[in-house]
Amino acid sequence: MACMICSNKTNKQIPARVIGVGSLFGIHFTGEEVADYPALTRTDKNFIPAVFLALLKQGYFSSHVLCMNTVSLPMEINHVNGFIEAVGHALEHISGRVTISVRS
Repeated sequence: MACMICSNKTNKQIPARVIGVGSLFGIHFTGEEVADYPALTRTDKNFIPAVFLALLKQGYFSSHVLCMNTVSLPMEINHVNGFIEAVGHALEHISGRVTISVRS
């Protein structure tokens, strides 16, 4: 799934990809498809530490590199939506007000 994260304060767009298999998923800041290791190495890793810490402050424990995260079976849609909202708040905290648009 491709996402475009846009800072309303600076009008800067941050391209991102969310990829996963089964209950595992990762968030990668890139505009290109992440289909192999070389593509993964080209992603923008500048946001990762701050997003990880901001998610932690909101009660969401993710992987410290934002990949190999998991969704547990007992979760409901409101838990998933809460995590998506928390990512938005984390990015808002880092770069100013943000909006997230999702393309599948």
